[in-house]
Amino acid sequence: MKCCTVGLDINECGAPGGNNCTLRYFCHNTQGNYTCSCPNGWIGDGYKTGTSFSSNGCRC
Repeated sequence: MKCCTVGLDINECGAPGGNNCTLRYFCHNTQGNYTCSCPNGWIGDGYKTGTSFSSNGCRC
C-alpha cells in the first residue's frame, strides 16, 4: 500500500506549543501554516516574537 501525505494539513493551532501566537484563540490555521492576530482594539501582529511595543505580541 502506498501512503501519500501531499495535501495533509496539520492544525498548528490545535496543539499547545504548536505555534508562536500570543493568544491561543487568535491563532488561525491555514493550509500548511498558520497566522496570528490580536483582538479588536489591540495593537501588534499576535506573534510572541512579533511587532509590538510589549514582549507578548499584542497590547492594548
